[in-house]
Amino acid sequence: MKRAMRRQKMRGNSVHASGTVPQQPSLETRAPSLLRAQLSLETLLVFLVFLSLLALSYSVASKISSASQNKVASELALASANSLSSSIESACIGGNGNVRTVEIKGEKASISSEGKTLFFEAGTFKASRGFDCKISISPATASDSFTITNNGGTIEIS
Repeated sequence: MKRAMRRQKMRGNSVHASGTVPQQPSLETRAPSLLRAQLSLETLLVFLVFLSLLALSYSVASKISSASQNKVASELALASANSLSSSIESACIGGNGNVRTVEIKGEKASISSEGKTLFFEAGTFKASRGFDCKISISPATASDSFTITNNGGTIEIS
């Protein structure tokens, strides 16, 4: 027994008066602090995964939103071009003195003409259409409404 105590002292371990060597803290006594550290690390990893998924979903949602906004703007411009075209056709067929007003939906539209052909542009949407009557446009600025008048067989748009 004394030999064992001497060996333990030489190794740097202390010996109790009862002659037993104190043991290192067991895994059971160290477990609560290790568990807390492991739980903190796991919580951090779960949070990082959540943040990365949130960033990814935001990126996808913004792309979808942008595409849908472009589609809506294009559809509104198409509807406005069709409405303008229909009103020009009605004024042309209605004869001298016939007047129509067209409200442009969405972005302001720019129109120009060349003979009997009308060119319509709103945002990225562009269209052209030919008519039976000559078309005259004054002024050539972008607008959100146009007045269409048949003046002796010539369609005047202002």
